[in-house]
Amino acid sequence: MTSDDQEKHHHHHRLQNSSDENSILHSYKTRQRMNISSIVTKDENDKSLIHYKRLNSIEQIRNLYSTIKEETYRIQLGISCSM
Repeated sequence: MTSDDQEKHHHHHRLQNSSDENSILHSYKTRQRMNISSIVTKDENDKSLIHYKRLNSIEQIRNLYSTIKEETYRIQLGISCSM
């Protein structure tokens, strides 16, 4: 392939890629604008989000329990060491 042939080949691919990009841009639709209250309302009914919040709450309770348990153990250990 000569350098002219290579250049024509590359130019053809650039044009093809450019037209692909243009068609993608023309077919893109922007999302509907939403206000915060409508998003929050939708979130209230989102099953996956409800499940996530429950799991997150359970994890927070476990972390709190672990922290209390560790603190209690340290206090008990401190009392028994000081006696």
